[in-house]
Amino acid sequence: MNRADENPTLQPRNPMMKQEQYLARKHLKELLTTLIEDGYQCIGPRVRDGAIVYAPLTSIDQLPWGVSDRQQPGGYKLSAPPASPAGLNAALQPVHPGQRAFDWSVPATSIKALLFAPSEPLWCARPDASGQLVFRQSLPEPERVALFGVRPCDLRAIAIQDRVFLAGPYADIRYQLRRSELFIIALNCTHSGDLCFCVGTGGSLNAERGYDLALTELDKGYLVRSGSKAGRSVLTRLNARPASSSQRKLAQAQQAEAYRQQQHRQPKLPSPAECLSLLNLPTHPEWAAVAERCLACANCTQACPTCFCHTVVNQSNLELSQSEHSRQWDSCFSDQHSYCAGQVVRATTEQRYRQWLSHKFASWQQQFGEFGCVGCGRCISCCPAGIDIIEVLNRLCHNKPELAKEAT
Repeated sequence: MNRADENPTLQPRNPMMKQEQYLARKHLKELLTTLIEDGYQCIGPRVRDGAIVYAPLTSIDQLPWGVSDRQQPGGYKLSAPPASPAGLNAALQPVHPGQRAFDWSVPATSIKALLFAPSEPLWCARPDASGQLVFRQSLPEPERVALFGVRPCDLRAIAIQDRVFLAGPYADIRYQLRRSELFIIALNCTHSGDLCFCVGTGGSLNAERGYDLALTELDKGYLVRSGSKAGRSVLTRLNARPASSSQRKLAQAQQAEAYRQQQHRQPKLPSPAECLSLLNLPTHPEWAAVAERCLACANCTQACPTCFCHTVVNQSNLELSQSEHSRQWDSCFSDQHSYCAGQVVRATTEQRYRQWLSHKFASWQQQFGEFGCVGCGRCISCCPAGIDIIEVLNRLCHNKPELAKEAT
């Protein structure tokens, strides 16, 4: 029995994984070309301003070839300089044999903004000729988008956002319009970053569902499997062939190593049952301790791929002839976010941090049966104070002083 056999997160839960194809690196451009010919705007990982971010992709030469990332609490750094001595972006340099395009953990930014816009108008009102107000709904006109290189953690984040915005009788029409035009090329993880903890949140290193195509990168090519009818249609037009046994074993070995890397991360994420105890620890001194460090800057909630808090604002033009009602991202670290009935309910950073963390890891379980966190680690790397939520959770769940116990 090898390591992959021991680890359920590496098992091919999707039966289509056994039908994987092999696409040589020299044919990767066919995938991009096919999607563009089908009318998709391709968006994928690129190096910009010293970070890997999602941006428009018109050539595979724009992928971050040979670039890897190093993330730590309050820090993010690429292994290769973003600019060459000639002033060219490193990702545009000639690709050398053995260089990979996806040798990094997660992009600095998530894909949340592509579906849940940071700011967008909902409706506007203006008077007609008789002076009566006329209201007009504002709807986006989304393009067909092929999203290239979605890690399994971000794929799970999309599933969570789908439940928030699409489930129930009142689906969010703006999110729905963008989501319906999305083609997803997932990217299985072949290594784990220093801040990754997706397995602890119930995730996997393999894309399991919700994708059209899924890639696993090898030194000279890619294993490709389809997860939808649209994905199969694209795959049949590529110069791919059935993957060999040795290629599948190599991919499995890479993922077993990635799993091992993630298991070495210390401390571990507390169990779901342990995290539920957060709701019974409102006076734990750790809340005040972490609030001393927290700047309430909201970086964590902006970077989080699952946070969905928002507010609405009304703006009039200078002539006062039109008013626009818009939705904007908000954060539970904003004082106005808890404004209710004439007062701010959570007036201190301690109260806001407790609300954010308790919701992610405790009350979210009560609402959705899972964590509201997918273990991407972005909230840790982007925190200017270097706060590691795993360390905070362990101090809360495993170090309960008498004061906190009495509060239960």
